Amino acid sequence: PLVLDPKVGTYSIGTSAEIYTDPTREAKFEDVLAAYEQGKFNPETHALPNYGFTGNAYWFHFKAQAAPDTKDVWYFGLEYPLVDHIALHYKVNGEWKVDESGDWLPFAQRSLKNRNFYLAIPIQDNQPTEFFVRMQTEGSSEFRMYLKSLHEITAQDHESQYYQGMFVGLMAVMIAYYLLLTIGSRSLEYLFLTSFLSAMLFFKMVMNGLAFEYLWPNSVWWGNKASALSVPLIFLTSSLNAYSFLPVENYPRMRKIYRFFISILAVESLASFVLPYIAIKAYIVTGMGATILIYSSSTYTLIKGYKPARFFLLAWIALILGSGMYGMQKLGILPISFFTVNGLELASASLVILLSVGFSDKINEMNKAKREAERKARMLTEEMNTRLEAQVAERTAELWQQTKGMEVMLDNIQQGICTIDGEGKIFKQYSPFLERILGEKTLENKSIFSLLFERSNLSGEEQSMVRSVVDSSMQQDSLNFETNSHLLPRNLTVPSPAGLRHIEVEWAAIEDKESRVQKVLTAIRDVTEIRKAEEMAAARAKELEVIGPILEMPARKFKSYVSSARHLLHDCYEILESPKVSDSWSIILRNVHTIKGNSRTYDLDDMSQLVHEVENLLFSYDRSKLSAENIGEARRGMQRVEEQLRVYEILHDEKLKRGTFAELEGAMIQLTSIVADGWNQLPARMQRELGDIVARMDQLNVNSFVKALKPIIHSLKPLSEQMKKKTPRVEIDGEDFYLDQAQIDMYEDIFVHMFRNSLDHGFDTEKLGSITVKIFHRPEGTELVYRDDGRGLNLGVLRRKGLEKGLIKEGASDEEVAMTIFEPGISSAQQVTEISGRGVGMDAVRAFIEKLGGRVSIRIEDSGALPGFRQFSLHFHMPVQKQVLHLQKVS
Repeated sequence: PLVLDPKVGTYSIGTSAEIYTDPTREAKFEDVLAAYEQGKFNPETHALPNYGFTGNAYWFHFKAQAAPDTKDVWYFGLEYPLVDHIALHYKVNGEWKVDESGDWLPFAQRSLKNRNFYLAIPIQDNQPTEFFVRMQTEGSSEFRMYLKSLHEITAQDHESQYYQGMFVGLMAVMIAYYLLLTIGSRSLEYLFLTSFLSAMLFFKMVMNGLAFEYLWPNSVWWGNKASALSVPLIFLTSSLNAYSFLPVENYPRMRKIYRFFISILAVESLASFVLPYIAIKAYIVTGMGATILIYSSSTYTLIKGYKPARFFLLAWIALILGSGMYGMQKLGILPISFFTVNGLELASASLVILLSVGFSDKINEMNKAKREAERKARMLTEEMNTRLEAQVAERTAELWQQTKGMEVMLDNIQQGICTIDGEGKIFKQYSPFLERILGEKTLENKSIFSLLFERSNLSGEEQSMVRSVVDSSMQQDSLNFETNSHLLPRNLTVPSPAGLRHIEVEWAAIEDKESRVQKVLTAIRDVTEIRKAEEMAAARAKELEVIGPILEMPARKFKSYVSSARHLLHDCYEILESPKVSDSWSIILRNVHTIKGNSRTYDLDDMSQLVHEVENLLFSYDRSKLSAENIGEARRGMQRVEEQLRVYEILHDEKLKRGTFAELEGAMIQLTSIVADGWNQLPARMQRELGDIVARMDQLNVNSFVKALKPIIHSLKPLSEQMKKKTPRVEIDGEDFYLDQAQIDMYEDIFVHMFRNSLDHGFDTEKLGSITVKIFHRPEGTELVYRDDGRGLNLGVLRRKGLEKGLIKEGASDEEVAMTIFEPGISSAQQVTEISGRGVGMDAVRAFIEKLGGRVSIRIEDSGALPGFRQFSLHFHMPVQKQVLHLQKVS
């Protein structure tokens, strides 16, 4: 046992004790007594035990007795204030008793009010007293255990309070000093230094127990969280202090590393409130990395010539040594000694002194740089003043020249340029041409509103808007003017004795240096002649667009196109005048559709578009409820078509002088027909002499079936491109026959509808389709067979529509169903296009065939390309046709 002598006063328990480790922390006192009896306690080999951050519970066993004739009161002391729980078990009169302490108990429960833990113990001089001490903590398992007399505790505490007070006082003074500098200079650099010193004081007071004793003695939770928070917080503030003191911003890579460590430490500071205390190991590791960064960056910037870094580096060397010893002592690497226990206070004091010197050195360097900059600035100012005087003289001369040039420009510019105020009054300087535009002399102080806008076509509300925008913009930010400038008129018309004048107006804000509008610049141009020229150019361009397709057509063909269209329009007018318009409405639709197809065949796009619009209008009406207004609109639409035809005729006959060519072509066709009628009666010699002449005339004239179809076939290419399909092949097989002009027009109308229906409904976008027209001359008549290799007829759709309209009966044959395509309004198309789908094209085909004295039939053939579709051929049975003189097979 330890024999306690008051003259000594202090005894270290360390090597006089035996130790038992309880990793489970669940062992009860009775279990520990049994373990002791079983010899599981081992001798302690360290005078000041330190096991680092283990979290285990440790049991120590020792004995003590008083020296003879001593009356002093003795205490068991644990001089490390961050132990969570202490339980001292001792035996008195054969009975075990226990006293408890630790920082998980309020400070008021301590038997001796001290930042360290002291528990009174009974000591006798006749026999030793046996002790078991249980200690457990989440922090560093550092157990500086002593047996001390009250006199020794009091003397030591007095000395400790003196040194602690000196340290706290020094830190408090420095914190207050730099806080005042922060408030006065509003500098982040001083703020971070103040934060660092405050964190250091906070850390030290937490670690030595002063904070728990004086600041929060009753808050056990905060006392433990504060010890965890203090570690990352001191490293965070030290990193911020180094970041602001050193020229880190000059080195991008160094800046990124600093920001990384600052972010990690900030997160760890916040996480310390929720993470277990053992996480302090990670805080220390991160902090050591930040410390290395501070040391290396200080060294690097010093090498690069940043002189204030020398004292900063010395300060951190001192702190690194002190903090390193303190941290390694907490981790159990270094033993407990005066330097390891008090290293932080010594290093902190050195740090504060050296940082103060470093800041002073930095201020001196800054002042030196400032004085040098001021000297250079004075020299530069003197040089600039000299240059400025020369430039002022130069600019004055330039300004005079510019002003003179501006006056010359205003005197000669062919525009009305002026500046106006918020009331629209014209300032003194304006271009003389403005007087000519406005018809007034001496315009200064006169209102542009009354001189121009009140005489224009602007309404009263629009004039009021102009006044409001101009007036509200004055003395306001130019953005206000730009926002509302769209309300200012740009184009207007003004009456004059010579007619309407077209005026263009441009507006711009004139600002001062603060971007406030002082005036509004107005540029006025008379563009009447320009507008007339533009209209004439547009009309000429329109004529040229039409002239191209007209020139592509033979003169006789153009006259035939116009004649056919007029004839179809005439029929429409007669139907519109009849009392039962609705009965013949399908004929009107058919005629209009035919005009559209012929126009597109000859690339007359504007006419095709116009007729398409009229056709859409006509199809929008309910034919069973036609009103007078509907009929009037239909008549006006057809009049528009007729007016366009008249424009074409004027271009063709008067401007292109092609009217006589049409008469000549007609005479040649008539001559060829006369020769053909008497050909067989001519002698062989005359047939030989006239044969070549007639053949040449045939080449010049559109006087046969094959020649009539050629322009229609030619029109398939642009039409296919419009529909994004391949141009189909067209083959005409058989012996050509003559046609008179009336027959040519009707055959063209027929095959315009046929070819377009095949292209729109029969062929897919990827397949190259083909169309075949075969000619058969027989004694009873001429038969034309039309066929394409497209998808065929959708007999299912046609059967349904035919039954709905009552055109066929249940059980009708396929041929009977197919014949419904010739009925008005019947189409197998799923949608209406600009080309077809109205259900009027085939109705027109049958009407034209019948006018030519023929009839039409359908022959159903193989299955089509799609389910439900059937291939078919159309058969036109015509009267006997006169074959061409030189019979040959054509294709």
